[in-house]
Amino acid sequence: MSDVVLHEDDPIVVSVLMMGGNLHRVLIDQGSSVDVMFWYTFVSLQILKKQLQRFNGVLVKFFGEHVEIWGYVELRTTLTDRALVKTIMVRYVVVNAPSSYNLILGQPSLNRLGVIVSSVHMKMKFPIVDGRIVTLKVDQRQARKCYDNSLQNKRGSLV
Repeated sequence: MSDVVLHEDDPIVVSVLMMGGNLHRVLIDQGSSVDVMFWYTFVSLQILKKQLQRFNGVLVKFFGEHVEIWGYVELRTTLTDRALVKTIMVRYVVVNAPSSYNLILGQPSLNRLGVIVSSVHMKMKFPIVDGRIVTLKVDQRQARKCYDNSLQNKRGSLV
């Protein structure tokens, strides 16, 4: 545990491989009922708008605020600890909302991966087909920066 600085419930933030690149600032959110991609991430990945599929549903943030949904897109998403790799198809609901994160991996993907999260150790683990375990370490500095930015966004929207 020496690589973890004592913290007060830092979020679990990792990186994934997607569309030929390393995508940082991926929030692991065990309370989210969907996997989310933010519009600016969709645009920066140069995904064609015609790839968006119609999404029937509503997302609600804290305080009952509705989030504008543009549709969903299914993309191969790879998680790796550099030694071991697991790739799954993820259905990302694409939303138009400000965020300090690029993606949110929620219950659908976390359950499919078989993830165990330890916020105390700032790690998440999941098995691959042969029974070996992938261990992702959280970039604690990045996690804190994202969290601080999200707090600033909330404060700005309350003014």
